[in-house]
Amino acid sequence: MKQLTVYCSPELEHQVVAAFDRHGAEGYLRIPRAVGHKFLEPGALPRTVSFEAVVLVVPGASEATVAAVLQELQDVAGKCEIQPCLRASVVAVERLV
Repeated sequence: MKQLTVYCSPELEHQVVAAFDRHGAEGYLRIPRAVGHKFLEPGALPRTVSFEAVVLVVPGASEATVAAVLQELQDVAGKCEIQPCLRASVVAVERLV
């Protein structure tokens, strides 16, 4: 079992949720109004740039579900004005209660 966490710009949220639904995720946690920060090249002022984000967490999904969602989201990842607009992380879940 895996936990899939997706950090995305608000304009991509509906596409991420649709991918969860299409590929059999049982549900997800939505954390709205997150703020992402990206370091700029050395010497740049300001040193960081901030951007609005949404965090979506599927706490327990099969490896097949996670693989299918990630495959679909690869096509969406670079299609926004401010990069990065979509990142995902996957971790093993030892136990889900």
